[in-house]
Amino acid sequence: MEEHAAIPALQEFPQLSLLPFFSPQNQGVIADYLAYLRARHYAPAMQEGTIRALKSFAVLMPEARRATLSHDLLQTTALDVDAWILNVAPTNPSPPCKPHKVRLSGHQTSARASRSSSL
Repeated sequence: MEEHAAIPALQEFPQLSLLPFFSPQNQGVIADYLAYLRARHYAPAMQEGTIRALKSFAVLMPEARRATLSHDLLQTTALDVDAWILNVAPTNPSPPCKPHKVRLSGHQTSARASRSSSL
């Protein structure tokens, strides 16, 4: 894989300074993705959200995988993403939502009833 220069990427995308725990190779991949978003005129919030998600991913990753993924994000597996999602999920779930009616193909049913019947 081609090595990316971190300094030009950091000059073009100063928000990469928020991700110092990623290797220069990863910073280059992230810079390429941010350039892709910019070239397609995505809103700046999309770039900011990408940086926040990557920071969260790196910080909440189990210790056993943190070094590997900090060096090479391309080694990310489905289990890594599952672990991240579990770590992001709140420990105290919010109270159940207020039941509401759902209309599917002309049939009206309770959302709670249809959800429990599908389990």
